[in-house]
Amino acid sequence: MDAREIAKERCEKLIRLAGETKDARLSKRYITLARKLAMRHRISLGGKAFCRRCGTVWVAGRTLKVRRGKKATLYICGACNYVRRFPISGKKFEVI
Repeated sequence: MDAREIAKERCEKLIRLAGETKDARLSKRYITLARKLAMRHRISLGGKAFCRRCGTVWVAGRTLKVRRGKKATLYICGACNYVRRFPISGKKFEVI
């Protein structure tokens, strides 16, 4: 196992812990650590787990509003109102 694989596993674990915890500050800290680790090892974390602006973990219905438009699905952060757009391509629809 090389350092990149270990870092990827650690990032996944941190994101999972951030989603499980009830403490908002601890959750944001886990996301911050995961992002730093991913940047250091050039790992993609994906865009549907947390807000890029404030670091809040997205939980549909609590910290995230999902809106479906004609051309894109909008994810709206409940903490900072950051809008993330995911284009709808073809007949494939995905909602978290």
